[in-house]
Amino acid sequence: MAKFRVERPGDGPGTVTLMREVREHPDSADKEAYVTSNWVCEEAGELSEISEAGYREWLSKSLLSFDGDLLLPQFGLMESRSATALLAMIPAELEKVGAAIQAAGPLLKRKTAKTARANPGTAGVVRAEAWLSRRVDEIYRQLTREPVDDRMEEWGEGGQALLQRQPDGSFDLLTSMRRGAAACGYGTPLKSLSDGARDICALSLLFALPGFMNGMQDSLPPFMVLDEPDSRLDKRHASALRDFLQGPDGPKQCIWMSLNNHSAFPEDSVLEEEEAQHSPR
Repeated sequence: MAKFRVERPGDGPGTVTLMREVREHPDSADKEAYVTSNWVCEEAGELSEISEAGYREWLSKSLLSFDGDLLLPQFGLMESRSATALLAMIPAELEKVGAAIQAAGPLLKRKTAKTARANPGTAGVVRAEAWLSRRVDEIYRQLTREPVDDRMEEWGEGGQALLQRQPDGSFDLLTSMRRGAAACGYGTPLKSLSDGARDICALSLLFALPGFMNGMQDSLPPFMVLDEPDSRLDKRHASALRDFLQGPDGPKQCIWMSLNNHSAFPEDSVLEEEEAQHSPR
């Protein structure tokens, strides 16, 4: 269960309580099958159960009050915010950002003479693409770092993500466990990655795009709500994600809801079955 304060323009501060209940599926012989219930309340009201669709709508309405905030709904990395979906957004966003760069004027002095002679209109897009490629790789590098101790308190080097433009204008993401391998042509394309590895790619893109679309800023959104971004990650990558979000490059505030199915967060509180049965409905 999470309780936090939000402040919306014109409404002032308020308290919101969110609870997610996970229990074994009563009609399934599979011990790994679960059912999930979502409960919310505002101020001193009672907890009320809502559907998954209602839960997502509630989060969007209640939490995303300021421009620039980031919401990752449950299953978002598998659906609307998957790596494939985010890559599909890039061509249009590059055109927008490139046009803004082009209109700025003085920045055009940085373009090469070759690019200027070939097609002056592409200079802004080229610069925007280079910025986004660098930023996605920086975040991917953080999220794939190797731990150097068993407790995962110290971290070493991470991998590489290479944003690659395809002949048809679309984009793919090539990744490698070692720095430099993807850039030398030894990267693995997105479609060949495991579910967890694709989620790491999606998170790298998801964290980079808001700053890119907001003037190419090397910063995460100030407030982020992440609903189970680690559901398909192993302990190492979930720990690296948490370390990144809590570090100096992370957001100012972040609400992260996790099932902790990888046991990466032993110190976090877990609602036991007996407590769940006696929770207010």
